[in-house]
Amino acid sequence: MNLTIQLPHAPDADALHDHADRALRFALTRFSTAVSDIRLRLVDENGPRGGADQRCRVHVALREGGSVSVEGVDSDPRAVITHVSARAARTVARRLSRSRDARA
Repeated sequence: MNLTIQLPHAPDADALHDHADRALRFALTRFSTAVSDIRLRLVDENGPRGGADQRCRVHVALREGGSVSVEGVDSDPRAVITHVSARAARTVARRLSRSRDARA
């Protein structure tokens, strides 16, 4: 399970990177045999103007083909990372369940 995290340059980028790493691993480790790559990208759309402008996108590539992409926006980067990581896990679980049902 390869993990790639892209964050904007900020004073707390190292702490934010650690938070993203922990959130993704916590949410998606149970799917490690089915997941090949995970990419998280956080973008500050408005820069220093503030507002709900932290856009987080998680893309999960599955080993048996296909992928899952989840996106969210919030003013708090930690909150949006946590929220999108949990949504990605739910979406991966649903996708894997559907593919198992289709094979049965």
